[in-house]
Amino acid sequence: MRTDFHVLRYASMLAPLLLAGCLGGGTSEPQQRYYAIAPASVEATAPASADGPHIVLDAVDARGIYAERSLLYRAAADAAPLEQYSYASWAEPPDVMLQDLMMSALRGAFGATQVLAPGQRGPWSIRVSVRLHAMEQIRDGSSARAHFAATFTALDRNGAVLFVLDFDREAPASGASPLEYVNALSGLVDDADREVVDRLREVAAKASSPGA
Repeated sequence: MRTDFHVLRYASMLAPLLLAGCLGGGTSEPQQRYYAIAPASVEATAPASADGPHIVLDAVDARGIYAERSLLYRAAADAAPLEQYSYASWAEPPDVMLQDLMMSALRGAFGATQVLAPGQRGPWSIRVSVRLHAMEQIRDGSSARAHFAATFTALDRNGAVLFVLDFDREAPASGASPLEYVNALSGLVDDADREVVDRLREVAAKASSPGA
C-alpha cells in the first residue's frame, strides 16, 4: 500500500507539468515575420512630356479581411474558408502596399511628374482605380500556389470608361511557406501592373495619333 501511495503522490505532482507541456508551455511560438511584395519591373519609356498622359491614381479599394495585415491562406478544396497566419504579416496594410507598387510602376513608365498620388492636386486626363478581390495562398498538402485578383479601371475626365482589366490568376509557389507564397504573389502583382501600364500606353498612343 505504501508503494501505491507514493506512485499516486508523484503522479499527482507530475500531472500539472505534463498538462502544461501538452498545452504548449514547453514550446516557443514561431517568430513573428513581416513581408513585402517586390516592386514591379516595368520598363521606363521616353522622358515625360507635356503631351503625355497625366494620370491620377485613386486609393486602392481593399475590403474586409483583405484590408488586414495578416497573410491569408486557405485549403485547395472548394469553398474552403480563409484563415490568417498568426505569425506572418505584411509590412504595410495591403491597400497601401499595392498602391505604392502601382504608383512606382506608373511613374517608372510615364514619368514622376505625369502621375498624381491620391489627394495630390494637378491636371490629369486619366483616372485609374484598383479594387482588390483576392490575395491569398492556396495550400494543397506540401505544395501551394498564390492567388491574386483585382479589377483595374481607367476613366477619362468625363467619366467615360477607357478600359477595365479584370485580373484573376494563380501561380505555383516553390513550397508552402509564407516566403515562397510572397515570392509567387510578387510575380502576379508584377504581371498585373505590367498589363495596366501596357493598356495605358495603348490609350495614350491612340489619343496622340492624328485625327484622335
